[in-house]
Amino acid sequence: MVWGSDSMMKLTTRLEELFHLSQVNEHLIDYIHEIHLQLELSKSVSWITEEGPFQEIMAMKAASRTTLRKLTIEGTRYGMHYFENGFVSKFIRPFISPFIVCLHLKSIPTAPLDAIAGCVQLQELVLDFVDIFYVSFIPNSTLPLPRIKKLGYRFSAPAIELLAKGTSQGHKILDLSSLQTLIVNTNARGDIAVAQEVINQAGDSLEELYIGPRRQEISSELALVSRPACIITDQALN
Repeated sequence: MVWGSDSMMKLTTRLEELFHLSQVNEHLIDYIHEIHLQLELSKSVSWITEEGPFQEIMAMKAASRTTLRKLTIEGTRYGMHYFENGFVSKFIRPFISPFIVCLHLKSIPTAPLDAIAGCVQLQELVLDFVDIFYVSFIPNSTLPLPRIKKLGYRFSAPAIELLAKGTSQGHKILDLSSLQTLIVNTNARGDIAVAQEVINQAGDSLEELYIGPRRQEISSELALVSRPACIITDQALN
């Protein structure tokens, strides 16, 4: 289900319609397994964090018989405000972190580390034009680290390096010891050093490695079907 690309009036109407339909048919919300948020620089994200139909829908989903499995957040490369004003505390932490298995972030220049580190069920992570902000990050030692099985990135090597190595204070972020699939889209040889750090942590668990050109977007589906264990395209590192 994709939200955020319409005008605010249309968006509000769509959310209200879904909320009312969910009240009429209490099982409708069970069939929502994926959310795709498209955030625009010129629009406020208050519809996500403030009381209203979206928060009501998310509360219903959190209490439903099925859990939300995937979240995609797509911004703009110049947007700096998406995660401010309660985005993590009022949306990510209560409705996303305990449940999702897949997280895809695209064009998010200031993604807070909390938005990733707290996702205890996370198995698939894709970063595309993403950098991470973690000055205010406070680790929760009572939560298990996300055990990532599939990882893909493009134009996000500094973020991946932070996630792989941990913070400068020594806090681990991800458990990469079970990583099975790694996709790196880059033309920069320096990015390969970051990939090597990931590969070292994955050890014998890594089954599939794909290195492709950075102009190629990472597929919304990370699974590499019917491909050999290691693929390096001829245009990968020109």
